[in-house]
Amino acid sequence: MSGTLFQDGLGSICICWKIMRPDGLVLGFTSHDRPLVRDGLTYEPNAGMTPSAILTSASYDVDSMAIEGFLDSERISEDDLRSGRWEGATLQVFACDWRRPEQPDTFLTEGTIGDVRRLGLGPGGQFRMELLSPLAALARRRVLEVSPTCRAELGDLVCGIDMAGRSVDIHAVALGPRAVEAASPLEDGARFLHGRARLLSGRFTGLDGTVLAVDGAVVTLGIGAEFAAGEQLRLRLREGCDRTFATCCSRFGNGPAFAGEPHLPGNDALVRYGVD
Repeated sequence: MSGTLFQDGLGSICICWKIMRPDGLVLGFTSHDRPLVRDGLTYEPNAGMTPSAILTSASYDVDSMAIEGFLDSERISEDDLRSGRWEGATLQVFACDWRRPEQPDTFLTEGTIGDVRRLGLGPGGQFRMELLSPLAALARRRVLEVSPTCRAELGDLVCGIDMAGRSVDIHAVALGPRAVEAASPLEDGARFLHGRARLLSGRFTGLDGTVLAVDGAVVTLGIGAEFAAGEQLRLRLREGCDRTFATCCSRFGNGPAFAGEPHLPGNDALVRYGVD
């Protein structure tokens, strides 16, 4: 840590949190009792946000930290926390001297927000965010996978399919927490099965998830949002793929790019021996 920041004691030192969500929203919070402006961003006073001990090391061990706070900021809604909108956001923690804004900040830690949990019910409830170190990515096991289904995502660089013209925007009304009904039945709706749905309006604008089922005008979504019955929505549905070799060849004509092993015998090959 910088000795300059702490040379006059800790009486004017405060902690700041800068949170950057995947959708581009950037928020700032501070333990100071008044708003602070650092590099053009206003940090909102939030004494309820408290960090746990920051564990760091010179080795490749994964650093860890947790942040708890009261839901007393209008910019952090319970809907956003429940829907998972904050998961995957990046967070930077630093200390600064609120009496001397010209002094440089002292970096404490940074990482990616993992699990976000709701603690308690009602307006007095709390949230708890898990902060994962950048080294956490090294802890994930990466092994070669062999699969009869494709490992690529439809339209990515491995797949190579041009997704232009393979999406549609619809107006819909929510039938329940996960089901919506389009204003009119979807033309060839089955092609959107296993695809993606992105919300373009409403409380959960920007969230996306998997299309789990399509039945006429009714679409079931695998998404973190929970809709209220009758809620008016606008969505963008993107075509999906069941990742089978047959679909890759017949619907997309993309067999040479299939990222799987459809002809490799499975582990039940011996059981199937001699069976027509």
